[in-house]
Amino acid sequence: MVDEYGFSEFWTWFSGTETKAFNPVNQSLVAAFDASPGDLRKATVLDSAGLNSPKYSVADSDDQDWIELRLADVILMYAEVLNENGSDAATVLGLLDPIRMRAGVPVLDPATLTTVNASRQAIQDERRPELAFEGQRFFDLVRTNTVSAELG
Repeated sequence: MVDEYGFSEFWTWFSGTETKAFNPVNQSLVAAFDASPGDLRKATVLDSAGLNSPKYSVADSDDQDWIELRLADVILMYAEVLNENGSDAATVLGLLDPIRMRAGVPVLDPATLTTVNASRQAIQDERRPELAFEGQRFFDLVRTNTVSAELG
């Protein structure tokens, strides 16, 4: 979305002021945060009602910083590549440890995720709350061939 001056109105959807989306926060995103009690990212990503995201401020829409690429995204992509190329779970999931520790959630035990599919799911489960409202979710669903199952 671009206004008549050529500025992005991307923030309107996330603030809940965009008329096409009465509630931009999907309840499965709320459930993703609730799956890890104590996740520090939740307060940054969701408002107290769990209906909108304060990540992009309406008040600062003209001066908003937009996330192009984050180190966490690069690390998660690298973990995904290693997993798909057959690296062991300890190596793959070890990459997620700093991200999870920063978020205040326990690190994953590689002994419980012994298959490529289990590690793949763990990485996707980590990408969802870590990169929420940064424009990555749709491409993650397309890349993992789960867009139809998730979006219908």
